[in-house]
Amino acid sequence: MKESPAKVVHPIKRTKKLSNNDLPDGVDLKTWRRSFVSTYMQYVGSSPNPWDVPAKLACEKMQLIWDAVFPNIEYEVTSTSTVYYLVRHPYIYLHYY
Repeated sequence: MKESPAKVVHPIKRTKKLSNNDLPDGVDLKTWRRSFVSTYMQYVGSSPNPWDVPAKLACEKMQLIWDAVFPNIEYEVTSTSTVYYLVRHPYIYLHYY
């Protein structure tokens, strides 16, 4: 039986590094850091394997948090969205404090 070639998954290439300045209009950065990011990190820290939260589950949890923290800012969290990228990638810590 002939084996099919392995599927190679390439990360999304961004033309610029995203920052908190790329968040949707109306997001208060203090609320973003103190409420949104910290709530998501608390969730991750309480999960069985905080180093391996599946993207779909992460997006679902972030969406619930978003809707609670920013009820007046319509936004959909996806695995390619700015919010997801900022929270899930290590350089967030440069912008966190």
